[in-house]
Amino acid sequence: MNKNMEDNILEASGVVQEVSEKNGRHSFKMNEKTYSFFETKQNGDPTKAWSRWQELSVKSGDTILILYKDNKSGKYTYHNVLDIKKPTEQETKKIVEKKDDDKPDWDAIAEGKVRHGVVCSMIEAGKDYKEIEKETPRFVELIMNKKSDTPAAKKMKQGIKKQQEGEDEINIDDIPF
Repeated sequence: MNKNMEDNILEASGVVQEVSEKNGRHSFKMNEKTYSFFETKQNGDPTKAWSRWQELSVKSGDTILILYKDNKSGKYTYHNVLDIKKPTEQETKKIVEKKDDDKPDWDAIAEGKVRHGVVCSMIEAGKDYKEIEKETPRFVELIMNKKSDTPAAKKMKQGIKKQQEGEDEINIDDIPF
């Protein structure tokens, strides 16, 4: 989204979702915001946004570019559409690429949750800060199925291997924290 400083006109692009109309005011969701425009101006002439909306036959699922202006009224901000256009093939590609870049990194999120769990467990076990700081990365690697060479990890792997071979059950005392 870019901001044109002269008139506070903003740009947005994305996929149209949840199209609705009520009393001549059309609205749609795009990029987790609701944008709207009226069919007619106060003098009865059609708005540019409405004319373009009809001309382009915009519907839910279409990718569009818009110019809009934010109007604040009390605690609400209305995103009023001024103009609409369908992007070129190259512009559509950039919009889709940008959307893919905005996706969360689920591996990093999972690793953070694992790290949190390991630290909490070590605190509960009474480990001191230096020990937690030293051992946490190795346990996170072990849990995330990466290589780990700590004695505790080796002991845990041996217990898992024994259980898989049916030799022994994992004993809670074999877990190092």
